[in-house]
Amino acid sequence: MLNRVIDNQLEQIASLKSENTALKESASTKKALFDSPIENVFTCDVKLKITSKGLMRSVTRLDNLDIQSKTLGYSKKELLELWSLDQWYPVLARQHEVEHPFEAIVAKPTKEKLLSLSEELPSLLRTLKQGFSFDGFTIAFEINYIAKDGSIIAAYTENKLHPFNLLVTSRTVFKEGKGD
Repeated sequence: MLNRVIDNQLEQIASLKSENTALKESASTKKALFDSPIENVFTCDVKLKITSKGLMRSVTRLDNLDIQSKTLGYSKKELLELWSLDQWYPVLARQHEVEHPFEAIVAKPTKEKLLSLSEELPSLLRTLKQGFSFDGFTIAFEINYIAKDGSIIAAYTENKLHPFNLLVTSRTVFKEGKGD
């Protein structure tokens, strides 16, 4: 009986070691994306505020429109309209609310992932504030954009959440090849 328990625990340890190794490899692959040439990277700042309508967001700073234009095929003017700088939109748009215009070029699976993250954001903000995490918290994930020609462009984004000043700084790198 004791041998079965020990064998089971050894199997669990081996499984966890394997999972840990896979996660480390995945993290180093994603980190390598940020080591790629700077021309693939763009950053933006998003301010957050809590209102009676819920959590709202406004993109306040954006760089490297040239890279976005070249990669996605939209003109700089079209991208600026999509990014809708300094305009407030719900983080989690409900059916009767207007989505942020940029969501028009985010692929549906990515929108679903962002929706899930958005639902968790208010409680994450509260937790971070209570935990006195002055450095913020980073959320990283893959994102797929819809290019002007209809193709899917894969990217990786790292979003640093600064809970005390309600700011998210995003750094996004376009990957080589097409997304899902």
